[in-house]
Amino acid sequence: MWLLLLVVLAICVESGKAGVWVALAVGVTLLLSAALNGVGMIWPWPKQKGWEDAAADPCWRYLVNARKVAEQWVLGRWGSRRKAYLAGWIGMLIALLSAAAALVFWAEALFPESPYPKMAASWLLFVLLAVSVLLFGFLFLVGKVAKESRSASMVIREDLHGEMVLLGQWRTRCGSVPLPYSFWRYARGLIPAFGWAYHHFFADGHLLALTAVVGVAMAYYAYVMTDLSFDVLAALNGIEVCPCRSSFLARLVWEAQFLSQRHKPFWARVVSSLGF
Repeated sequence: MWLLLLVVLAICVESGKAGVWVALAVGVTLLLSAALNGVGMIWPWPKQKGWEDAAADPCWRYLVNARKVAEQWVLGRWGSRRKAYLAGWIGMLIALLSAAAALVFWAEALFPESPYPKMAASWLLFVLLAVSVLLFGFLFLVGKVAKESRSASMVIREDLHGEMVLLGQWRTRCGSVPLPYSFWRYARGLIPAFGWAYHHFFADGHLLALTAVVGVAMAYYAYVMTDLSFDVLAALNGIEVCPCRSSFLARLVWEAQFLSQRHKPFWARVVSSLGF
């Protein structure tokens, strides 16, 4: 949502170097705030003795086990560890390309008279979009041919004692729901397409502040893909992560919330049917 507010701000301040600096300052501040607060990001276990006592708590033990169950379920849907590794490293490549695209957009906003940022953005955004589509297609095909046939609701009710138990333990230790797993979490995957469309159709040098905001969005997408890719690679390499920061467990809590409400939005049904 804060990206949409940045777009409105960029349109209000129009173009010019002053507008670019205002948009950059506000955008980078919000981006750093999200990163420093760990929004959506997972971290390895902190090296503190307090976590040993926390691990002895029944609620915490349940969440640690739930995280392991979620990891096994998601990785089982990949069919093989090799495919999961491939997807994780493709995600890291997308994060690197997105970070480079952010720098190119900022250079284009700060140096509009130079043709080089526009030339670099043309091929870089095309490669980024192509790799993103490749990853989407790969995830879709793998999800359809994987051996894991159990749905999220079956895992929650058979392995985690039901949705109410999972939601109750999550609220006790991790906070409120809904989680980052909402419509907006999936909608972030459209950022590369929006970046390419903006550069191809609208980046004509008259909306410099908006160009800077698109650069912030690309940097945010790099952060998102680093988060998701690290989650996959951490699970494959046995790295212990906090259950409250596990996107795999968040996926099951997201499903548990719909089960408890007995209603699942249309967009969520589409996402589940695609295998994500």
